[in-house]
Parts: sequence; structure tokens; C-alpha cells
Amino acid sequence: MILQILITLFALFAVSRSYLRFRRNTESMWEFLLWIVVWGSIVVVVFVPEITQIPANILGIGRGIDVVVYLSIVFLFYSIYRTYAKIEKVEQDITSLTRELALKEKDKKK
Repeated sequence: MILQILITLFALFAVSRSYLRFRRNTESMWEFLLWIVVWGSIVVVVFVPEITQIPANILGIGRGIDVVVYLSIVFLFYSIYRTYAKIEKVEQDITSLTRELALKEKDKKK
């Protein structure tokens, strides 16, 4: 029971953080809705763990918790990939801006 309460409170906290990012226009409506679904699903699974058996049966996996773990790992790897791609893009942008500024400085000195 204590774990259910703690997870629910953390989910509410996480959704509130997402809401604030949405209000500041640093997160899209779709991202905000995604996080509501993710955290809402987590709360549902905490209170009704047997619900995970339905997708487990469909996918031919023995235990429902295994489905949750597998999907969580896939989600985490996808998140890592997205983060990596964004970091690469930012590094490329910084390199381009640095080159541009260096060329402008060079032209000023002439």
C-alpha cells in the first residue's frame, strides 16, 4: 500500500513537471499527453497488476510483469537514442556557429 501511494505521488509530481514545461512552451501538447498516458499507465499497473497479464497472453509471454519490463527497456533505449540524436544535432549546430563566428572575426580583422 505504501509503495502504491509513493508511486502515485511521484507520478503526480512527474505530470506536474510535464505540465509546467508544456505551459512554458518547452514541451508540445503531444509530449505532454504522452507523459500523462505513461504515468497514468504506471499508476493503473501499480493498483491493478493483473491487467498486465492481458498483453502477456497476447504476446505469448508467461508473466505480465515481464511485458512491463520488456516495454520499459524498449522505451528507455528509444529515449536514449532520441537524446543521442539531439545531442549530435546540437554539436553540429555549435560547430557551424563557431565556424561562422570565426570567419566573421577574420573578416573584421582585415
